Amino acid sequence: MNENVNTEQNAGAAKQQDTKTKKDLALERLKVRHPDTEYADDESIYGAINDDYDADQKALQGYKDNEKAMGEWLGSDPEAAAFLQAMKAGKSPYAELIRTHGEDAIDYYSDPDNADEIAAAQSEFLKNAANGKKLQEEYDKNMPSSYEVFDKLEEKYGEEAVNEAIDQCFQTMRNVVTGKFTEEMITAFIKAKNHDTDVADAAHEGEVRGKNSKHVKNLELRKKGDGTAELDSANAETKPTDNQPDLGALDRASRRGNIWQRGHEKRTRIR
Repeated sequence: MNENVNTEQNAGAAKQQDTKTKKDLALERLKVRHPDTEYADDESIYGAINDDYDADQKALQGYKDNEKAMGEWLGSDPEAAAFLQAMKAGKSPYAELIRTHGEDAIDYYSDPDNADEIAAAQSEFLKNAANGKKLQEEYDKNMPSSYEVFDKLEEKYGEEAVNEAIDQCFQTMRNVVTGKFTEEMITAFIKAKNHDTDVADAAHEGEVRGKNSKHVKNLELRKKGDGTAELDSANAETKPTDNQPDLGALDRASRRGNIWQRGHEKRTRIR
């Protein structure tokens, strides 16, 4: 009985631990969208949520405006609307062009006055087709090595972290395509570019600081000394020992100790 109760309690505690609050979920979504931003308090969290909401509302309004403009245009040109509907249904665009525009389409392509415009359109089509094919070939060629990079990074940082980073790359790409350059995005690129230089400068500064500290310590030890006079010091003085009498002027005339200390001569005390 007690074992069952303990099991149920442990299961309940684990479930409670796995359950995330609304704040936790909001922070996770913010981190996916702004991985380099730190949120110190609730005010910064709510501010970021409001900024994202405003940006999303602006983008949504842009989509609505485009949809409205497209609807008004199609409403004013029934033939174009029918042609696009047929294209959407998978029908032949060439046959539908005749079906929706009749002989006007044939006359347009047959008119010599339109030859230059048709030739320019054909040239642009071929150019776009070639570029599209080239880009697709480059994409197909590069993706296998990209998958190898993904696998390598997953071993180092984990699958979730790599997926979040890839999502951030796509978000940055969407921002660039739509002309949205934020201060946060540009700052992140600047920090990434200067990271190695900043680390090297910090390491060099630490090394210099360590060397300077060592030199200062050595100078302090030299200044403090070990209690013995330097042999080449003109101002060094030595104190007479118990076995050395004061020789008066002879001692005072010497700046480097008395004659017994200088010559290390053995002498006998004079009584």
